[in-house]
Amino acid sequence: MTKKNSNTKSIVFDYSHNNTLTLESPSYADFTEFLFGSSFSLGKIQAGFTSVEKLRKYKMCVIGGPRETVFQPNEIEVIVNYVKNGGCLLVINDEGGDYGTNTNLNELTRNFGFEYNSDIIFDSMNFVSRQNRVVINEFEPHLITRNIDSIVQSSACSIKLLDYIEADENIDAIPICKTSLNSFHTIWNGKEWEEEQDAPRSIMSLALNYYKGRVIALTTVSMFSSLSSTYGFFALNNQELIANIFMWLLDTSSNKKGSKLINISLDYNLFSWIEKLVQKERKWRNSDDIINFALKYIKDNYKDVLQKMEKDRENLHIERQKQNGEFQTESVENVQDQEENYIRTEIGTGSAKDLTEIMQSLSEVTRGEVGKDFDIKNLEFEISEGKAKVVKPKKLKSLKIPEDNHKIIKKKIKKGAKNPLKSKADKVIDEALKSLGSFDEFSKKLQEFKTLVDDDEPVV
Repeated sequence: MTKKNSNTKSIVFDYSHNNTLTLESPSYADFTEFLFGSSFSLGKIQAGFTSVEKLRKYKMCVIGGPRETVFQPNEIEVIVNYVKNGGCLLVINDEGGDYGTNTNLNELTRNFGFEYNSDIIFDSMNFVSRQNRVVINEFEPHLITRNIDSIVQSSACSIKLLDYIEADENIDAIPICKTSLNSFHTIWNGKEWEEEQDAPRSIMSLALNYYKGRVIALTTVSMFSSLSSTYGFFALNNQELIANIFMWLLDTSSNKKGSKLINISLDYNLFSWIEKLVQKERKWRNSDDIINFALKYIKDNYKDVLQKMEKDRENLHIERQKQNGEFQTESVENVQDQEENYIRTEIGTGSAKDLTEIMQSLSEVTRGEVGKDFDIKNLEFEISEGKAKVVKPKKLKSLKIPEDNHKIIKKKIKKGAKNPLKSKADKVIDEALKSLGSFDEFSKKLQEFKTLVDDDEPVV
């Protein structure tokens, strides 16, 4: 496992309180991919929050939807001290709040000036498919809400700010997301659920500074999900909001003069090249150094870089014009011959063999329903009004085909011996694998994370 001296981008996940959000779960595969692709150092806590020292090697801690569990008083004290001394916390509850999840998360969050309501939020106007999949369009100006137009939160509770924080100068809380005026909720009053009470402008997400640390409070785990595009990780701007949250919590600009951690879109192939370069050469401390060096070089040599880009584009344009001109000339001269050859040419030996093998494979797969009696020799062509068509033979002959026909076809497809062109599906798969970098690399990182214990160094 890769070790890292600095905790600048290190994150630890709570695995000791039956959390819903776990990186090994297929339900959160897209979120896990985002973490690995962002080059964070990831760790886990499985034996509870026993000491601040254990947390200090991480910049950020995630408590992702605990259920059927209790945070002990000493654990709460450790987490609060961790945040007070500069640690960052992402804490997530779910529908019904502490009552719905059967936990005591509010005993922790009250130290930060808020608590989760034991309710479920709905909206009669702004929702996706169901009224409990609430679309939120109201955001407070904040780094977290930059470039965010709308998000969706499914089966979420809401947040209540406690009165005392107004008098506490060490707590600065900002409700970054609120529901519309049409929202309502069902709430547990301690004895029963009270149905459909108005709950306009309910707080759904909270960002706060607590002494030297930071806290983000979310009200549903569903926005991290890979199970649905209507409410999960890729719904509306959910992914962008989550990325902004992680960037803000990991922001160390206050400790590093002249530096600011921001969230930008970077081509993954370039990012993979940078990461490999950092690991291979010792000239660079991390990927940040290479990116900042490249930007500074462009800044210092902007005119020269721009002129070279324009010259390269012009040369490329000229080269394409030459190629297109030659192609068009050849096409005009030979188009009539090509059309005549197409009509007059009989099926070639290689094509006939491929077609025969494919029909035989179809016969085997469909148990004789398709292609059983196919014989290439019985295909006839009729030319009528300049068009060729295949005439179905009256009588079909049997043809012996090798038993290992499937292997032959697969081999040909694999090597591209007969047809090097790829289908759209193949191209999409190839692009997906490229964007991931390598499925083997992803699997390796996930396997390393699975085997982590509390005292292990985080996985990079």
